Amino acid sequence: AWVIRDFISSDYGLEDSSIDYATFEEAASVSEDTTILSDSSKQYTINGVVQASQSFGNVLQEMMTSCGGTLFWGAGAWRLFVGAFVNPTKTLTLDDLRSGINLDTKMTMANNFNAVRGTFVDKDNSYNSADYPQVNSSIFLEEDNNIESVLDLALPYTTNSIAAQRLAKQMLYRNREQLTLSAEFGLNALDIEVGDFIKFRNDRYGW
Repeated sequence: AWVIRDFISSDYGLEDSSIDYATFEEAASVSEDTTILSDSSKQYTINGVVQASQSFGNVLQEMMTSCGGTLFWGAGAWRLFVGAFVNPTKTLTLDDLRSGINLDTKMTMANNFNAVRGTFVDKDNSYNSADYPQVNSSIFLEEDNNIESVLDLALPYTTNSIAAQRLAKQMLYRNREQLTLSAEFGLNALDIEVGDFIKFRNDRYGW
């Protein structure tokens, strides 16, 4: 989290000091958790070299692969969430709706996948590029009529094989959560900001 923050704010990066420190501090706390990975290493780390010839956007995109999260601009500042459950800040119900609900339930096959493979920088092999084991799901494969579709996910700032496999699994399972909802809400939603996690209770849909 602090590496990403430094790149955004430094003169060799974006030179932007508009940082939502609360989200970065929480992301740092989650990243430093040593109780998640089986080898007791930190959950998320960035280990690598930034080339001066790389665009800032590409650098940040590659850094984000190391923490399974989301970096975005919201409410006048950069905000960061890494791969972990976030408690919702608000609950909305049918009483808050001011429009109908537009619901997209599936991605197109062109944007879908049921397995993930790729490379990482193996610290146990003199920091050379290596393949991490492919992550598969028989359930997702069956949902896709047993047609395998594999995402190639490079992890250039990940040096731990266990972390690489977990990041690949996160990407796979997050991609299968394909339901997208759009609607207009009343004043109860006025204080919700871009990137906030909320609950939406809808008995009609069984939510």
